[in-house]
Amino acid sequence: MIPLADIPARTLRILSAFIAPTADNDWMTVATGAIHPLALLVAAVAGFALATWRQRLFVAIVFGVGLVPACIGFAYASTHRMLMAFIAVPLAAAIMLEKVPPRAKWPVTLLLGAWTAYASVAFYFSDDFWTPRIMNCGGCYDIPKERAEAWMREFPER
Repeated sequence: MIPLADIPARTLRILSAFIAPTADNDWMTVATGAIHPLALLVAAVAGFALATWRQRLFVAIVFGVGLVPACIGFAYASTHRMLMAFIAVPLAAAIMLEKVPPRAKWPVTLLLGAWTAYASVAFYFSDDFWTPRIMNCGGCYDIPKERAEAWMREFPER
């Protein structure tokens, strides 16, 4: 368990893992595992802003309770321990889709769903997801030296 004074800074680092590879690489966790497509995050923020107070409270509780294992767990930021918080993102995005006018609901829903699926699959199969530090975690992959050095210069703390 980590000291209580470190929890606010840890929480900010964990929240930043939704848009950048700031989590750690370790057993059952990868730095890029929490990154969500920007369109989905924007829809979630819009949904949270448009929600009723009860919906907002529910999403906030789900998100907050879901982050607890990552905030108070081991000394590293684990995307595996954040998994329970991930469900709050599509819940909040669904609230936004609920507020879309009826005639546009299906097209907007299909567009957001298709874009989220495309962005997620494209990211997973890209070099940006499988960074050299992830690939070399067990020392079993041969990464081009220049790619590994460039990534390690960009993110020295990983």
